[in-house]
Amino acid sequence: ESLDKLLERGHKFTQPQVVKWYGQLASALEAIHKQNVCHRDIKPANVMLMPDGDVCLIDFNAALVSGNDVRLISRSLGYASPEQYEIYERYKSARSSPIHLGSSSISMNPVDGTETEFLNDDEKTEFISDDSGLTEDADLQKTEFTASPITAGIDWNRSDIYSLGSTMYHLITGRHPSERAAEVVPISKLGHFSEGIVYVVEQSMQLNPSERFASSAILADAVRNI
Repeated sequence: ESLDKLLERGHKFTQPQVVKWYGQLASALEAIHKQNVCHRDIKPANVMLMPDGDVCLIDFNAALVSGNDVRLISRSLGYASPEQYEIYERYKSARSSPIHLGSSSISMNPVDGTETEFLNDDEKTEFISDDSGLTEDADLQKTEFTASPITAGIDWNRSDIYSLGSTMYHLITGRHPSERAAEVVPISKLGHFSEGIVYVVEQSMQLNPSERFASSAILADAVRNI
């Protein structure tokens, strides 16, 4: 079962649970990053709790693989890194920026709060305008996608680290991270947590990517030391 379902039911997670899952997911990030794959859509809906109590990372539909030509930019409110959020907003609001609708390879599923909405197709293009009929959904669990001609300049590894930290923030505090990263209440102000978990989460969620953990390997090591 995906962890967002448990959160929706008001389930509370213990610190040992969250630390265990943080370590497993940090190791998953380390594994995919070594293969030049960035997930780009880490959130509770994309983390599955297994019957044995372990977790696994799912849904690589937004993943960026080294050498591919996918130029999707996604945004899951509260979980997307500030730089990911910013570039999404930039191209969504640009008058000349196309939003690609539909897909021949990926089906559009009804958005029920956990589904990912894809806006990507080379065959059909709509342009954003005041009367385009494209409005932003306030659903905090939905991932939105837009097509961007420029994704250079973003360190997607560190962006993944932010999103994982934001996911752990939600699990341990029970509070959905603010839509805008600058407005996120520090975890240290939301409960009594160990110094180690506070440090790792807050370091992962630094606004400036260069101030986060330099790699998922360093992150994984930090989690092991909690």
